[in-house]
Amino acid sequence: MHPRSARSDGQLPDLRHGTEAELATAETGPNPELVDMTRRFWIGLGLAIPVAALEIAGASPTFTR
Repeated sequence: MHPRSARSDGQLPDLRHGTEAELATAETGPNPELVDMTRRFWIGLGLAIPVAALEIAGASPTFTR
């Protein structure tokens, strides 16, 4: 972010939301958004694999009646 756009209280002048940290440090810990999206990705993948396997198996001539 450009230094002139951030105010001393950490708010953006027009948008009124917080700014990102200028320097990343080891003390900040894991990003909660990244943890949440990673968990959602693995849950979605776990649900999608059986559906895809059933669809592939249904298209195979050896599994049809």
